[in-house]
Amino acid sequence: MQEEGQTYIIAMSIPNYVQNILDILELHGFEAYIVGGCVRDSLLGLKPKDWDITSNAKPTQIQQIFNNAKYKEHFNILPIGLKYGTLGIINKKTKQVVEITTYRTDGIYKDGRHPDSIHFATTIKDDLSRRDFTINALACKQIKKEYKKTQILPTPTIPMHYIIDSTKTCYMQLVDYYNGLMHLKMRNIECVGQAEQRFLEDSLRIIRAIRFSAVLPFEFTLNNETKQALNTLTKRLNYIAKERIQIEFSKLLCGQYAHNVLPIYQNTILFIMPILKHLTQEQLQYNYKAISLAPKNIIFRLVLLCCPIPYTKSICDNIDDYLIQYKAILKCLRFDNKTIQTSLIILKLTCNGTLLILNNSKIELKYLLLQYDIQIVCQLINLYAILQKTYESISCGNKDSINNTTKIYNLTYNLTTIIINNECYKLSQLEINGNILQDVAKSMDIQLQGRQIGTLLKKILKDVIEEKIPNNKSTLIEKSKNYIINHYK
Repeated sequence: MQEEGQTYIIAMSIPNYVQNILDILELHGFEAYIVGGCVRDSLLGLKPKDWDITSNAKPTQIQQIFNNAKYKEHFNILPIGLKYGTLGIINKKTKQVVEITTYRTDGIYKDGRHPDSIHFATTIKDDLSRRDFTINALACKQIKKEYKKTQILPTPTIPMHYIIDSTKTCYMQLVDYYNGLMHLKMRNIECVGQAEQRFLEDSLRIIRAIRFSAVLPFEFTLNNETKQALNTLTKRLNYIAKERIQIEFSKLLCGQYAHNVLPIYQNTILFIMPILKHLTQEQLQYNYKAISLAPKNIIFRLVLLCCPIPYTKSICDNIDDYLIQYKAILKCLRFDNKTIQTSLIILKLTCNGTLLILNNSKIELKYLLLQYDIQIVCQLINLYAILQKTYESISCGNKDSINNTTKIYNLTYNLTTIIINNECYKLSQLEINGNILQDVAKSMDIQLQGRQIGTLLKKILKDVIEEKIPNNKSTLIEKSKNYIINHYK
């Protein structure tokens, strides 16, 4: 920790709706700093998703200011965290929300997540002392107009600009009491103060530290003290709500460096996803490599992380039990139903080798499309392509590898052809429907029941899929007449 802290003057692009709030607070005699992740991301050349402000104004004073008739026309107040000294200010025009938190220090964290009490502080230094990581303990306030460009101090040698609509480039004074700027330049994640104390206070910081390492550009690493405290206190995640762990884990898994981070912090990952304990180290390494080739999609990456092929044959023999465990863990982590069900289906089809047993036939592919949503089949083919590319990188192009690559290419070609030509593979695509069949039957003095209509439609669809007849209305009517004569007359 630095006694007085370092200060820099930097140019920063800030959205107008944030600039307006800073101006209003300062106009009423209060300090106002943008703080935390928005400062960190701006310095890294990223576009911040959220903007947070910290101020010495108390919540009641902030309410009084923005409830003034002069500002009520433009802003609404959201009491989103009054217990912790936080208010949301929503810009009525942009619908953007800025959180303003009063300078504070935290009391004891008995539940391992939230402080039992807070105390309003008087200085920005006190407020920054409670932050999790040094790179998040950076704050910036506006420089007065009398500062001239010739007076600007040397800026840190890291990217400082990003492009955003409706912004204003401002000169800001950056304050740094905990070497956050140096750690940002070194791509280092380090706790403010003692790492163990920070993780004991709020144990969600354990998974957040790994998440930052996976998602921040230039691949950040944890310093030794932070890494050691993380490994020691991983079981403290039991104190954290599963929803919160799931959010952080999902961001981690979709990070650009997830494939490098996962093996480094494997003990923590196994604690979150105990199903991975069934996999060999060789399989896990294979899966990490596959993730490096995958898009940043949570379904893809969950399936690739937990996929038990090609090495763990014993699990494939008991795949149903494995899938039951997989589903239970995702439900426990409060993943949404769509993610659970879709990834479960794709994982099952992948483990069963469903695509690879198809004989490069469009007909077989259409039957697969009939059974599963087209998005699932597309994802399944893409997943196989990723697994195959991973396999090729370690198999040096053996015969099986070449054959599978050819199959995946043919499947992709056939699927593309089916989609482009709008070829029929489900009932809703048929040029006739139940009402038309009922009219055809009545014209033949035959009354068909609903179940009979359904059976007839399925027979017609089967002939269309197998390309015995074209999906043409007149042809389908003639075919249906033959079916009716043969089965119902």
